[in-house]
This record gives sequence, structure tokens and C-alpha cells, in this order.
Amino acid sequence: MEETLKYLVQKLNRPFLFYLPMSIVPETEMEAFGSIDIETFFDTVVLYGNNGEIDEISTGSPYTQLLEKPTLLGHNILRLLDEQAVLNTSRFNALLEKYVQQLRFYVFTSRWMYEHIDEHCTIEKNVKSYFKLQNTAYVHHKEEIESKFQIRINTDLTSRQILDHLKKDTSTTLSKLVGNVDESPYENKFSNTDILKETPIEKRPLITDREARSFLLKTVFNDGG
Repeated sequence: MEETLKYLVQKLNRPFLFYLPMSIVPETEMEAFGSIDIETFFDTVVLYGNNGEIDEISTGSPYTQLLEKPTLLGHNILRLLDEQAVLNTSRFNALLEKYVQQLRFYVFTSRWMYEHIDEHCTIEKNVKSYFKLQNTAYVHHKEEIESKFQIRINTDLTSRQILDHLKKDTSTTLSKLVGNVDESPYENKFSNTDILKETPIEKRPLITDREARSFLLKTVFNDGG
């Protein structure tokens, strides 16, 4: 079952266009990032590609991978239906529950990133359209999961639930980092309320350092490959 879940989650999170908002991390914990340039590590759009690599966002970036997202998520529906046919009820429910836990995270974060990207990143208009496409794919997938398996999925997560999700990652660095976050004042960092826009600042060069990309893979996606 673990191999099946791994397959499903890979289709769920690759490709994934994202950025890490600096606002979720307490200033007192920034030292955990060591030598990584936090001004380019956070609030910078990157693409977690099908090849398992973190790709720079620049002219000619492989955004077209995101067009495959609905198809990849459709494959997950078919795989879950196949598993439902061969697993007993308790084992399938356990698999579905673990998958839904992952899906909730991506539905919520993809929506939040689309709605708030202008407050965190300086991007071209077409990049924002890909964030919208990505969120639409996840929302439609959630709705199909609900329909096929007769369940309801709540995707209104709090900052604490987001951080708890990340804390379950086996990465020591991120586990320690988010483990020290208090409920307040970070609880509302991912709320759906409007956030006042700050004065735009000049963005530094995009992530090109291999160490930073490796850190992202290990801490966010638990992929050491």
C-alpha cells in the first residue's frame, strides 16, 4: 500500500508551481536555513518538475508541464478505483484517507498561492495564469474524488494545520523549524482574509544554487533523489 501511496502522491505533487512565503516562518527560526540566501529562497516562484528537480522560473521555463496536471490527476482516480476493487474495505479506506490528507494540502495551498502571489512575488502575468490553472486542476480533482468515493473533503486549513502537515515530513531541518512555531501570531498567515500589500521591493536573482534546491526537495517534498 505504501508503494501505491507513493505513486499517487508523486502524480499529485509533480509538477507543482509554488513559492514559500516568508511570513510562515518566525524570524527567530531563520538561522535554521544556514547558508541559504533566504531573500531568494523565500517569496520566489519555482517549479517542482516531473523530473523531480526544482527548475528556475525564467523565460522558456517548462510551464507546459502544468497542462498535464488534469491528466495526471485523472490517472490517480483510475488507480484508486483499481485499488478499491482489490483491497478490502479497511485497507482501501486507509489508503484513501492518507491520499486525501495530501490532497487537502495541495488544494488549499494552490488556492492560497494564487490568491496572494501579488503580495509576495514579482511575476509576469502569464505565470499567475498558471497558478490559476494549477488550482483549478486540484479543485476539480477534489470534486471528482468526492463524487467517486462518496466523501466530503474539507480544505479550509489553518496555518497550524499547514505547519503540522510539513512537520510530518521526515526532514530533520523542517521538522525542527515548524515544531517551534506557536499558534499565535502565525495562526492567520494563511487565512482567506485580505492582506495589505507592502511596497514592492527589488527582487534579487532567482534560485540557482543547488544547495537551495536540494533543501526544498528534502524539506517540502521529502525527496532526497
